[in-house]
Amino acid sequence: MNVGGGLFERLDDCALRNIIRWAENWEMKMVLAGSLTLADLPRALALGPNYIGIRGAACVGGRAFYPRSSPLSAD
Repeated sequence: MNVGGGLFERLDDCALRNIIRWAENWEMKMVLAGSLTLADLPRALALGPNYIGIRGAACVGGRAFYPRSSPLSAD
């Protein structure tokens, strides 16, 4: 169930850092994802996850032109 809003609208950086540290303590890999935009990537990278999941941000036209058949952006 998607109730709207992205990752950074739901959790602040402190909470995300704590989750990432918890995962590291248990030798787990951590992925940040959830309606991330290209503008969110520096913030997400600064938190130190193992991976960052994007979908709409990687497509031509971004999330506004989001059909899953959209080609990937060369940028």
